[in-house]
Amino acid sequence: MVVSSLAGAQVSPGATLYYDVWIAAPGHPKSYHEAVNWPVARALYRYRNGVRELVVRSDQQATDRPGTINDMTFWFSHAGDNAVAFSTTLPERFRPDIQDSAIFLADPEETLQVARTGDPLGEAHIEDVTNIFTNDAGVNLHGQIAMVAHLDDDRLAVLLYTPDLRWRHAASGSWDAHDHWTVGLEPAAVHAVTLDRPVTVTGPAAPTTVRALTLRNRATLAVVPGGPITVAEHYDQDPTATLALPLAASVDAPLTVTGDAHLAGTLRLALPEGVVPAAGDRYPLLAAATITGAFATVTSPTLPGLSLAVEYGATGVDALVTAP
Repeated sequence: MVVSSLAGAQVSPGATLYYDVWIAAPGHPKSYHEAVNWPVARALYRYRNGVRELVVRSDQQATDRPGTINDMTFWFSHAGDNAVAFSTTLPERFRPDIQDSAIFLADPEETLQVARTGDPLGEAHIEDVTNIFTNDAGVNLHGQIAMVAHLDDDRLAVLLYTPDLRWRHAASGSWDAHDHWTVGLEPAAVHAVTLDRPVTVTGPAAPTTVRALTLRNRATLAVVPGGPITVAEHYDQDPTATLALPLAASVDAPLTVTGDAHLAGTLRLALPEGVVPAAGDRYPLLAAATITGAFATVTSPTLPGLSLAVEYGATGVDALVTAP
């Protein structure tokens, strides 16, 4: 296969290049005007740090139900240095002669379907969906996309899509390594974040806010002193998960939940370098509007001549240093 024509290009603020090309087999027409009447493919690439990666091409299968992505003819727009949004058409499942409209969010590792003809919306269904803005305004740095949907009850709907983020790799790593998260996005205040793999995620390195946070399926989150996490809605931990929190010399807890915190599983306490506990010291661990449940297991560092007790209140969990 050879590139026959460049259809469009965009550069992110971090100097990542996204470009859209027509592809033809060797010996086929090499110009766009010839290629549009020839059976060729169209592809969207990302070029970052000297590496070219395929994001999507027009003969790729859709992600949720049968249908092959046709031609990314309408628009594509980058979400910073990692993800890109694009619109396309796909054959309808039972009527290949009828085309569904669809919007996707993707990076070279995965493709998320944002909206497609036939998706339910309340009691109605989407007949057609288009983005409100084009080019650089098509998607923001958090992967949010504003759309207009025509519904099968003759109404119009304005929609805002926000992706939920999960740790997508089987290896442990740093919270701040964005490629580990869904379509390479950085967790932010608009995102519900889930760790559901048996991995250890360490961080973040700086204060971070997310919309919701869930730990399950033997996942471990190791919060560090410099990176307290604020959860705007709810925190949920299942019995197999572990939350590791530092005994930090701060008046603020390393995990703050504006809504409900549902606790279970293991709490692991860590002693940061330079922190020297003394009898009577109290370290805030978690603050929440309401707390349900409790940690089934608590592991703590060895403190010669001292011990640690975890105390639960209506809106907080503290570690208290005691002497025998």
